[in-house]
Amino acid sequence: QCAPLNEWCHVAVTWDGTNVRAWMNGVNVLTSNNTRTMTWYDTNGGIGNFFIGKSVWATTDPMVNADVDEFAVWNRALTS
Repeated sequence: QCAPLNEWCHVAVTWDGTNVRAWMNGVNVLTSNNTRTMTWYDTNGGIGNFFIGKSVWATTDPMVNADVDEFAVWNRALTS
């Protein structure tokens, strides 16, 4: 699902160790099975593959053309 043009929207992504879910303005727009381990650092101590606004699977994927505001990552589950 695409975000509306020229409008702010709230996007959240959650991962419970089994499923990745994406939410847009409070509506679940994607659920995908993902049991891979998320790694923040590569084995050489450098930063791992973590991108905001770009796919990690293809070097030819375009970057998202948007502004990102109030970005945060938590290492624990949050409650509503």
